[in-house]
Amino acid sequence: MSATTPEESPAAEDGTPEPGVLATRLEHLFATVHPRNRGPYTNEEVAEAANKEAGRKLLSTTGIWQLRKGQRTEPSYQRLVALANFFGVKPEYFYDDHVARRTNEELDVLAAMRDKDVRDVAMRSAKLSANSLAAVKAMIDAAYKLEGIPAEPEA
Repeated sequence: MSATTPEESPAAEDGTPEPGVLATRLEHLFATVHPRNRGPYTNEEVAEAANKEAGRKLLSTTGIWQLRKGQRTEPSYQRLVALANFFGVKPEYFYDDHVARRTNEELDVLAAMRDKDVRDVAMRSAKLSANSLAAVKAMIDAAYKLEGIPAEPEA
């Protein structure tokens, strides 16, 4: 059985995510969307905050656990909206591959920026000229090669 990445997943003809896709994408949000100085949110924290935002009970701790484990695969659109709002993504993230791919790229940047050293390099690089930025990129490419890290594709 091959692993599904959060962005690859065919949607059913009615636009709902295929079984497993919702769980994969929701797990990705839990893993990547959280404050810098702590680990992922708990199901209880998500349910409580989403319900408060919605002004009524839409999500339960158990229901979120079932969605994350793929035991529940067809939540109402209102529940998807509540989850999307909590994690700061569009509801389409859960069933539109293009939106998921774009969102995951943005989440990867945010996750990388949690690291103080990465943030410092990025912030300091913002003031450099195009020539200096090219030199910094070349140094990073050389460091990748030295450490045996595969080169990142150009964005």
